[in-house]
Amino acid sequence: MPADPPADIARWVWDAALAGADTAYPRGAERLFVLLQRLFPKLVDAAVRHQLRRLRLDAPSVGQAFDRQPVDQHPQF
Repeated sequence: MPADPPADIARWVWDAALAGADTAYPRGAERLFVLLQRLFPKLVDAAVRHQLRRLRLDAPSVGQAFDRQPVDQHPQF
């Protein structure tokens, strides 16, 4: 998904601040992406890993970082 230009994002945030809003949420396709991430996090993680592979980035540690584990299964430090 192409990223919005920084100037557009800054304008949306500024407009929200001027309107007295405490938060500014994404618009358009980004809003759908946020919803999908909340409802289906593993699906979105798999899509991101696929994009990394498509870009020929050898990032196995990044892919492993996306795998969600219960807190009690994380390594102890």
